[in-house]
Amino acid sequence: MDEVKGEIFFMKAKGTPSSDGFGGSFYHYFWDLVQQDGFNLVNYFFRESWLPQNFNPYLVVLIPKTP
Repeated sequence: MDEVKGEIFFMKAKGTPSSDGFGGSFYHYFWDLVQQDGFNLVNYFFRESWLPQNFNPYLVVLIPKTP
């Protein structure tokens, strides 16, 4: 739980919102409310080795242009 909290609070409060539309300030302010869900999600990922479909529907791929 401490490691998950550390990563959440490492996020910039005023940074760009993630794909869910919430920035770091949301998670910082509401941490007491969302911490168990966040922890459960991380545990689920490590237990099952995948996230539910459409959990993170946005993927940015950088393709270098080379001759």
